[in-house]
Amino acid sequence: GVDQGWSRASRVLPLYYIGFGLHLPIFIGRVVFQADGDWWVGVRGFLANLFLIQSWFPATPEPYYINRPGWTIGTFLFFYAMFPMVKAGLKRLPTWAIGALFWAFFAAAMALVWLFENRWGIEGTDLEWLHKHPLVRWPEYLMGMCLGGMMARGWLRTGVWRAAPTFTLAGGGALALYSGTSR
Repeated sequence: GVDQGWSRASRVLPLYYIGFGLHLPIFIGRVVFQADGDWWVGVRGFLANLFLIQSWFPATPEPYYINRPGWTIGTFLFFYAMFPMVKAGLKRLPTWAIGALFWAFFAAAMALVWLFENRWGIEGTDLEWLHKHPLVRWPEYLMGMCLGGMMARGWLRTGVWRAAPTFTLAGGGALALYSGTSR
């Protein structure tokens, strides 16, 4: 639980901060030469990257991201912090309820994508950054937690798992049909 999260973070964070330090001269150059001297935005970007909260502020303009892929680390740290609570909540549920939650979280993840792209017309860079927000990724994380909970209870040894290829093919077919009609 918590120990595993901190153990993993202790392996990842030093590398993140080494990269952060190595990229600082480029960042400073961007702020000075590309950002028209808006120092406050530069300071906010620096602090967001330093404290790994840049994924919570996806609208930060491009020159102020010190490490573009670094958003994943901040998002993972949030999920590591939530792991003990989510695990405890899932432990109290019967397996069928966890399976139902998996599909509910799947539907929520798909609905978010549909809402962003089709209902609200968010596209391009705005869409890219919005998809990196931890709360947007939350349903996907919960899907993984549900699968982990079901597998820990021996779900893979049951006949239910044999239906997975059918669901995968059906989902892939639905996605192919949807993608052909969306634009």
